[in-house]
Amino acid sequence: MCGDELQLISAVTHDSVVTFIDVDDIALFAVKSIEESSMHNVIVTLTGSQAYSMSDCVKQLSHYLHKNIVYVREDPAVYARRLTQSGYTPQRITQQLETFDLWSQGECEVYSSDYYHYMGQATSSFSSYIKRNLSHLNMWSSQV
Repeated sequence: MCGDELQLISAVTHDSVVTFIDVDDIALFAVKSIEESSMHNVIVTLTGSQAYSMSDCVKQLSHYLHKNIVYVREDPAVYARRLTQSGYTPQRITQQLETFDLWSQGECEVYSSDYYHYMGQATSSFSSYIKRNLSHLNMWSSQV
């Protein structure tokens, strides 16, 4: 917390846009894949139906929590130092940073309609995730 605003610090994601999939959607898919024999031995790729940037996510969190939340991108050098302290090899750190760079260029984004194909509906939106978890998020935002 900084003054009267919350700061959401994220790894070096630049302005990446990635799909969001709710863990509840994954759980629903898992249950169905166990219960329905037609889904046995099927390989799928589960992604969200919509992609969001960190800025999009922060705006939605600010709206639903009625708080000013500021998105702070972590400096690449700080991120690399943190990974080094966690035991990552220099090669792995370089690969991670290169992945973030590719994401910021719109590369490597995976989108699959497998969820919709098997479930007959789109995955939950980020805002529906926030609404469902609002009490937990409010607790988090009041403790920071």
